[in-house]
Amino acid sequence: MESTGPGEPTNGHDSIEVDTHNISPTRKNTRKTNKRFVIKTLIDRRDMEIQRLRDYIVTHPTHDDQFFIDIITTALEGGIGYWSVAYKYDCDAGLATIRAINEEGEPEGPKYRIQPEKLKAAWADIVTNPDLLHIQDWDDLDSSDCDNIIQVLLFGKTIYG
Repeated sequence: MESTGPGEPTNGHDSIEVDTHNISPTRKNTRKTNKRFVIKTLIDRRDMEIQRLRDYIVTHPTHDDQFFIDIITTALEGGIGYWSVAYKYDCDAGLATIRAINEEGEPEGPKYRIQPEKLKAAWADIVTNPDLLHIQDWDDLDSSDCDNIIQVLLFGKTIYG
C-alpha cells in the first residue's frame, strides 16, 4: 500500500514523519548553547565599552605633556630597572633609550626609544589594554603601574614581572 499523505501507512506498515527542523536540543546542549551565548554577549559588550572608552580618550584628552613625562620618569627611576637598562635618559624631557637585560644583567636585544609623544599617541590603546585593567586610579600611578604602562607601550603587553 502506497502512502497518500503524511502519517498514512506505507507498504502496510505504520510510518512516523519527523520534522527534524523543529527538534529541540537536549537540556545539556541547551545549557552549553546558552552559556556560549552569554559569554559571547559579555565579550561583545566589553569590547564595545573598550571601544567607547578609546573613542572618548582620543576625543577628550585629559592629560598634559607633564603627565606622560612623569610616567616615563617614574618607570625609569623605580619601575623598569629589573628588566632593562637605560643608555640615554633626560628626566626633564621624559626621553630615554633602553634595552632589555638578560638573567645575568647583560643588555640584549634591540634598543627602545621612549618619548612622551609616543606614549601620548598610544594612550587610548594603553589605558584599555587588558594587562592594565588592574589599575584603579589612573591619576595616582606607582612605579609598578608605570612599569606595566611602558611594557605595553613597547611590547603591546606586559612580559616582565
